[in-house]
Amino acid sequence: MAKVESLQKIKVKKTDGTIAEAEVLLCFQLEETGKNYILYTFNEVDEQEMETVHASIISETEDGYELETIPPKEWNEVKDVMRDIIRNEE
Repeated sequence: MAKVESLQKIKVKKTDGTIAEAEVLLCFQLEETGKNYILYTFNEVDEQEMETVHASIISETEDGYELETIPPKEWNEVKDVMRDIIRNEE
């Protein structure tokens, strides 16, 4: 796993059409897929008082960055990265 250029904040167009600023937690590339991924948060908490983290494929475009949904077959690898982060913070 190689790290991708660090971003601090991104603007995300939500499903309702609004634009929201998100804090970037991590950008990384998986060697297995060659794709870049981003973990980010809007600092929302769920009913268990846990911060909600979002994950997407990120690619650079002429206009900035584009986020794409992670296909189910790649989710396990992305979840492994997320678990590693949690273990290292404990």
